[in-house]
Amino acid sequence: SDPSATLKLIYHPNDVPRIEYNLDGSAKGLLVEGARTNLLLSSQAIGGAGWLRTGSSYPTTNNIIAPDGTLTGTRLNTSADTSSFGVYTNFTYSAETYTLSVWGKAGTYNYLCLNFTNNSNFGAVFDLSDGTIGFTATGASATIEPYPDGWYRCSVSQVMTAGPQYPEFYLSQYKTSNTRNYAAAGTENLYVWGAQLEAGSFATSYIKTENVTATRALDTPQINVSNFINKSAGTFLATFNYTDPTNVGPNYVLGGASNVRVFYNNVGTSNWQSFDGSAVTTFGAVDSEEVYKLAVA
Repeated sequence: SDPSATLKLIYHPNDVPRIEYNLDGSAKGLLVEGARTNLLLSSQAIGGAGWLRTGSSYPTTNNIIAPDGTLTGTRLNTSADTSSFGVYTNFTYSAETYTLSVWGKAGTYNYLCLNFTNNSNFGAVFDLSDGTIGFTATGASATIEPYPDGWYRCSVSQVMTAGPQYPEFYLSQYKTSNTRNYAAAGTENLYVWGAQLEAGSFATSYIKTENVTATRALDTPQINVSNFINKSAGTFLATFNYTDPTNVGPNYVLGGASNVRVFYNNVGTSNWQSFDGSAVTTFGAVDSEEVYKLAVA
């Protein structure tokens, strides 16, 4: 609610409700997610231990302030040739849908590719200058979401064939189609952070990993109702069909004794009443053969 507040990604403590916010600071509401596992072993030091590189220029880790406010963002660099420039890692897929995601930020170059393999079967290309999707491979779906300070969270989902492959992030030579349309001059760069690979058809909130996979447990919201429910009071709700058009006898919906007549009418009248132990409240007449709902607190 404070317009001057800095919006950033945070690591939430256990057993505390997660409230999600829009970029303008307005609250989206309670974030409730199923269990997911980040299958990539090193989600922040992208290009460090456990990562392999494509092209002839090394990535630079811990180079820029990341969406969580730490100096852990990686710069991907080019050199003067026509290779791909980025990082990838080894992974063995099962035959199911996976989602690959990462935060990206434009440097001197703005087209980022998220690829499930290190061949032409790339997933999607993202334009980090304006937050749009350049194009998406056949059979894949992609999303891009803005974050503060020029960062975007990019994700791509696709059904994979079982077997070993190489999920990767790189400066894309393909911009708006699957035709290669640039050769690097050696001065291009962009930034990435927060790599995540998960089994599922969409990206969930970030799960940090350090040399091993990590799992976020199923969110199970609970409310301790004893904090705000009065155990000595309550509300009765009755739904009933009234079938005594001539009112030949008393009718009771809840309770039959004189001191517990929650809903009732007397002989000879179609007016329904409620009795709280001392005073009578009259609801009015009801018609026979109709379904009614009555409530009293």
